[in-house]
Amino acid sequence: MGDYPAVRLSDARDKARDARRAVRAGQNPVQPRPKPEVPPAANGQGKPAAVGGSA
Repeated sequence: MGDYPAVRLSDARDKARDARRAVRAGQNPVQPRPKPEVPPAANGQGKPAAVGGSA
């Protein structure tokens, strides 16, 4: 749910309510959600392009 006071009480209640609904629907609310696929970097090496560089 999150650490207090970073998460407001009302937000924690909403998250708990959503988790209970997921359990009733047969889902595991703790299971991590799949991460969206990120396209490969523009430099074609699968690494982020260098920032700044030397000129």
